[in-house]
Amino acid sequence: MTGPDVIAALEKQTDDMVGDLEALVEAESPSTDVASLRVCADVIESIGQRLIGAPELLEVGDRTHVRWRGRDPKVLVLGHFDTVWPLGTIARWGFDVSDGRATGPGIFDMKAGIIQGIYGLAQLSSLSGVEILFTGD
Repeated sequence: MTGPDVIAALEKQTDDMVGDLEALVEAESPSTDVASLRVCADVIESIGQRLIGAPELLEVGDRTHVRWRGRDPKVLVLGHFDTVWPLGTIARWGFDVSDGRATGPGIFDMKAGIIQGIYGLAQLSSLSGVEILFTGD
């Protein structure tokens, strides 16, 4: 697929991306709340499984991380899903999209990046050579 083809394919999925972003933002994930982090990891697992295949959930200490391993990885896509926002923030600052801009706790750092990454990687014909790791810390 060429660049313009990828962009066109992703543009057709905008509503799905926004819906998945909303689900991810609503899965509050403060860095200090391991139970909430696990719920958020489960949301990422579900979205990723639908788009790029089943990930591996890694339990390291009390933290859950989400990883996809391509064959003979040469590239690592790395991100995190924990946020600085305390539990309950979503009640007063809920997910919203207006004028083409999404807002909500954790969107900028870095839940929108996770969604963009998963959808972008889903455009590849193969994830061989790519490892993806989203950490809960």
